[in-house]
Amino acid sequence: MGSSQIEVVTSGALSRFGEVAWANRHRVHRAWLISPWIGTSTGRGDPLSYLTEALAGCAHFWVLTREPTSDWHANAMKVLRANASPAVLYNDDLHAKLYLLDCNGFRYALLGSPNLTPRANKVNRELAIEFKSTADPNANRLADVIEELIAFASVLLQDPDSRLQ
Repeated sequence: MGSSQIEVVTSGALSRFGEVAWANRHRVHRAWLISPWIGTSTGRGDPLSYLTEALAGCAHFWVLTREPTSDWHANAMKVLRANASPAVLYNDDLHAKLYLLDCNGFRYALLGSPNLTPRANKVNRELAIEFKSTADPNANRLADVIEELIAFASVLLQDPDSRLQ
């Protein structure tokens, strides 16, 4: 990818993230899904189902969420574990929503308000910023921003309140 891109996404942000993951599924080597709430639905276009299929072969895949207290959240976590085998951490103080892909030569970040739920993808009024850049953090300012987001994700995973499950 020779250029960097930044875009405001006001609808279907999670679908967009899923499409990028799917398009790069054979070269994603690290992925982070950071969302307090994770849900799934039956039916076409469910972002979580799309992501689990796209990231099933990802060598380093982390999910940070709150500990499920409802059946819909627990079911979504079962779907993730059964289909993609991520490292799952729970942090009950989590509020951030950040989705990252680190591919060979390409990085993608989605940062904004949507939780990883069908409702956030299709019904709620959400706002996200999409970042696309080269994997070289020194290439340009946008690549550096994505590197900073990856560093933030790593800090969240190492937070003493984040419990590996």
